[in-house]
Amino acid sequence: MKRILCFLLLFFFCFAFYSCDWIRNDASVENFIGEPVKGELPTDGDAVRAACAIITLLCGEGTELPEFSDPRTVASLYRDRILSHMVNTGYSKYSGNTEAVLEAEKKYPKLRIPLLIPAQDFEYTVYTNFGGGRSVKHGSGTVFTYLSRVKGYAAMGQVKVPDCAIDIDAVFETENTYLIQFYLSSGGEYSPLYRGVFVKRTDGSLYLGKLTRIGDPKIVVPRGEVKTAETEGDI
Repeated sequence: MKRILCFLLLFFFCFAFYSCDWIRNDASVENFIGEPVKGELPTDGDAVRAACAIITLLCGEGTELPEFSDPRTVASLYRDRILSHMVNTGYSKYSGNTEAVLEAEKKYPKLRIPLLIPAQDFEYTVYTNFGGGRSVKHGSGTVFTYLSRVKGYAAMGQVKVPDCAIDIDAVFETENTYLIQFYLSSGGEYSPLYRGVFVKRTDGSLYLGKLTRIGDPKIVVPRGEVKTAETEGDI
């Protein structure tokens, strides 16, 4: 009887511990909005490098980034971009899984399926990088089609490699987050100024819980190409 009681107590202790950890790691980012800023950090630290790896998932054609505050919205708005990144960084994994591809072609005989990304891989990528407060819904985008019979994504269009750079403007730290302000640039054009709320997990990792536009596009004027009215009058 004592052994059973001890086992039950141990079970409930572990359940409570991991439940708290799950809530901490995947709580709504709104729980941390408004925390006082502890200080400003360098723009080239470890947190920034981790944040940039997440921002890269959002890059696509152009520099505009739709705002979001939960993973379900991320999955909906950035589905093609995230899946494209997964293909670009793991092509051999998804094209080399011939058994899964052949199974998909059997169930979709009218489709040519060069590669297949399991839905659970997409979910894992979203939850890891953008939190797990809300469940992801699957659906088709412009480039990728969701195949419900095999629970996977197939590329039906050209998967492009985005050409964009991340320009960090400022980094602030609160107790549970990093507030990182940044621009994207591509082809000489800059995006508006964005602020990402990156929530700290207990294991040291981060997730981007909220993205907001907070400023106008950055304007960069090449040296030697600007003439003021006063200068032109002196010529």
